[in-house]
Amino acid sequence: MTTKLLLKNFHQWLFLLVCFVCTLSSWAETVDGVTYYVDKTTQTARVTGLADKNVTSVEIKSIVAGCEVTSIDRLAFYGCGSLTTVKIPNTVKDIWEYAFSGCNSLKSVSIPNSVTRISIHAFERCTSLKSIVIPESVEEIGKYAFEDCI
Repeated sequence: MTTKLLLKNFHQWLFLLVCFVCTLSSWAETVDGVTYYVDKTTQTARVTGLADKNVTSVEIKSIVAGCEVTSIDRLAFYGCGSLTTVKIPNTVKDIWEYAFSGCNSLKSVSIPNSVTRISIHAFERCTSLKSIVIPESVEEIGKYAFEDCI
């Protein structure tokens, strides 16, 4: 009797767990070493970081899990000292605080026409940064966004 009751409870809990997982509307997903936060409710995703902080080159995807990548989160690439190149897709609208701060090997960045905001300290201490193209679409550049860049 006890075994049947335990088995019945186990199956009920398993069913509830499956139902819960199927209703998740957001989660983290890593694609080609880049971690994204995916939100199915808004059909958007944002870059949250790297699986390996020692990579030298990153290409941010424009679509992840069927959702458009619209921003690079605060501290996403913070302190990635080996990073030399980043390709940002034209779906990204916002580059948030300290997103690339301390990426002292980053040599050049091309900001796509979709970007409207570069937040405070976004590229601070990118001491190897030799060129950056900022399109007219950028409406806001935060204080110290390029502090201590050469």
